[in-house]
Amino acid sequence: MTDFPAGQRRFARIDRLPPYVFNVTAELKLAARRRGEDIIDLSMGNPDGATPAHIVAKLIDVAAEFAAGDHLYAIPTDVAKN
Repeated sequence: MTDFPAGQRRFARIDRLPPYVFNVTAELKLAARRRGEDIIDLSMGNPDGATPAHIVAKLIDVAAEFAAGDHLYAIPTDVAKN
C-alpha cells in the first residue's frame, strides 16, 4: 500500500477494481513500439475535417426528441410529488 499525504487514505474497494483497459492497451502498444513493431493506433483520433452534415443533423434530431420527452426513460411512480 502506498503512503498518502496527511488527511488522505486509500480505499480497499479501489484496490479490488480490475486494471483500466485503456492503460493496459497503452502499455501493450508502448511495449510493441519499443520492440520496433509498426503500430497503427485506431483508438482515438484528432479529426482533420468537419463532422459530416448528416451526422450533425441526426444529433440535432435526437437532442430535440430528448428535450421533448421522447427519451424512453420510465416515469417514476414512487416519487413523492411536491
